[in-house]
Amino acid sequence: MLMWLDGYYAEDDAPPIVDFDKMAENSKKLGEYCGKNPGHSVITAADKVMGGDK
Repeated sequence: MLMWLDGYYAEDDAPPIVDFDKMAENSKKLGEYCGKNPGHSVITAADKVMGGDK
């Protein structure tokens, strides 16, 4: 699911390269956000953490 979220929030012209360091960082941020906000959905958390421009 994290790989899908990483692709979804990537820029439209971003190269199709998996950045595992960035993914690990986003995973940590997402986990922390979800721990502090258990009532929010995963998509709401991802919007806050990974940039909800979409």
